[in-house]
Amino acid sequence: TWGDYSGKKPVVITGGWQTEKWQPAALVSSCPGAKVRTFRHEPGSTKWGNNVQVGEVPLQDYFADFFLEAPSNRPKPLLYGFEMSLVQHCPRMLDNVHLPPYLTEDVFHMVTNHTGLGWPSVLLGPVETRTGLHIDTHRLPFWLAVVGNAGPLKHFRLYSHEDVSLLKYGTSAEGNNLHFYFDPWEPDLEKFPDIAKVSAGDAILHSGDLLYIPGGSPHTAVNLADNVAISMNFLDLATLGKFAKACNSKSPLCHHVVGKGTWVIDELAARQAQNKAMDYFEFAGLMGHYDFCDVHEKDIKSGKYPAMEEFCQK
Repeated sequence: TWGDYSGKKPVVITGGWQTEKWQPAALVSSCPGAKVRTFRHEPGSTKWGNNVQVGEVPLQDYFADFFLEAPSNRPKPLLYGFEMSLVQHCPRMLDNVHLPPYLTEDVFHMVTNHTGLGWPSVLLGPVETRTGLHIDTHRLPFWLAVVGNAGPLKHFRLYSHEDVSLLKYGTSAEGNNLHFYFDPWEPDLEKFPDIAKVSAGDAILHSGDLLYIPGGSPHTAVNLADNVAISMNFLDLATLGKFAKACNSKSPLCHHVVGKGTWVIDELAARQAQNKAMDYFEFAGLMGHYDFCDVHEKDIKSGKYPAMEEFCQK
């Protein structure tokens, strides 16, 4: 049952994501005005996941360069297209976000007038791009679905959130929960002996697979073939207690939750009891496109997100 995994251990749900319309080329054609941030992997960097932001470019330009049919013709260094918010840059694709019953709890969508915090987002991973070992923001859990051609697409290596002995092999850095000193793929056991005392888990994802990773789990990933990933950090009932205890004034997320009252717990429990698959709009507590445009009116009027303007003019 889901209770065996929620907040406890990772799991891959084979075929857990509907792949239709999510193939890389189809996604790009559906998001003509979108922009994506680009990142270069630097193993020695203390930035999040050892990835340094290079810039932000139109999605179609990025795809034309870094998803060329022949990988040898692609620009160097390879750049990862990272964390493109569907809400801001391609809301029309939200119609194709379908969540299974066990992933429909999220405090952030409840306490931000149903707007969320930019999630779900899209990652465009050309073959050989990667993220270094890291722990997600605020030790939040996340899910990730991957879509691409047949065959292995993405290789995750991860450690349990309970293996706290690993934390001494890292330090906090600006914009990074924890920068780890060791290479999880080829760890130096003489310098980092306690790594030998813990077990690393590996997950090879194929198109349509859905991965859940509990909050606080160190993980890394390499793209084995071109793919699109759809991902979301969230705050559910299983995680809320630890999140609240760790909250402090320096956190950019805690102010969304602190002081909101017990109704949040009641809402999460009710959502859990529903045990119902949902599309994005129902998950967010919206009646549909009209409600979406209403709660995002400020962003739409800002002029920063032409895709939102276009979506809400229809």
